[in-house]
Amino acid sequence: MRMAFMRMALSIRREYLKAMHERYAKACSRAEKSRLIDEVIATLGYHRKYAIKVLKNLPAEQPKPPKRHRKQKYLEALPTIRLIWEILDYPCAERLKPMLLSTAKLLASDGKIIELTEELKVAFSSISRSTLARRIKEWSSPS
Repeated sequence: MRMAFMRMALSIRREYLKAMHERYAKACSRAEKSRLIDEVIATLGYHRKYAIKVLKNLPAEQPKPPKRHRKQKYLEALPTIRLIWEILDYPCAERLKPMLLSTAKLLASDGKIIELTEELKVAFSSISRSTLARRIKEWSSPS
């Protein structure tokens, strides 16, 4: 016979197990411990052996992995990339990438719109499509 049990959020389940662990540790008699195990089984739907294991030693809370704080690349090129993106009528990254350098050279030929440095040329040719997609996603387009 399988018992029906309520599904709980993980944080609530951990809180409940912590309280039951403390009660289990303070329990004096075997009958009282057995009653606490039965309660955990009925509440959480655990198997008996697993409930005993959890009540004896609480699983350690997993620390959240630290976020990677990478230095952002292409910061000096982003304003120019955004300008080209707007001039070309907001194309997706897949279409923008191959046209980036040639459009920048075309705009730089006048010298009025942008000034194309070697640093910008290197950035335009080395920026990946994925990076372009992530940056474009941050910008708002009129459509």
